[in-house]
Amino acid sequence: EVACIDVGAMDGGSAGQTSKLAAVGMWKDMTVRTLRLPTLEQLHQCSLESETIPRSVLLGNFDGTLHLLVGLGDGTLVRFLCDEGNGTLSARKKVAIGTQPIGLRAFSSGDKKHVFAASDRPVVIYSNNGKIHYSSVNRSNINVVCPFSSEGFEDCLAVASDSDMSIGAMDEIQKLHIRKIPLGEQ
Repeated sequence: EVACIDVGAMDGGSAGQTSKLAAVGMWKDMTVRTLRLPTLEQLHQCSLESETIPRSVLLGNFDGTLHLLVGLGDGTLVRFLCDEGNGTLSARKKVAIGTQPIGLRAFSSGDKKHVFAASDRPVVIYSNNGKIHYSSVNRSNINVVCPFSSEGFEDCLAVASDSDMSIGAMDEIQKLHIRKIPLGEQ
């Protein structure tokens, strides 16, 4: 009955540190639960308020705040704030990303941590100034993503769909600058 498990936060912890929390998505009762590690004592249970099963869960630390991300089978992403001390979940937010199951994978680009939500309309989830942002990816129908770094391909991602696989890097987030220029016309 356990759908998916995430142990620890997306930064993977520093050397010598161990994760204190795990997240589990349950198929039978459509809930997500936080567990204390290493005892697996259940700390909190929260309904996903959905009839679709959780396909992927990930604990992610964005700008010092722990979030639990849950990718559902219908392309919906549910995000909770997670208290690191007692594992309670709050501030539930729901975002429709696509129509196919979501697979979540943490990766680094430069010195920032991001989450890739693979689906029929994939997005990169990141934090900027304390706000969570969702940035569309210019490829569709991505099934799985994996961090890929080698001498010739630093800070890249391996991206696979049903028909192909490619290796690529993420561009820096572009910002649109707008300024007024008076034309002297009406």
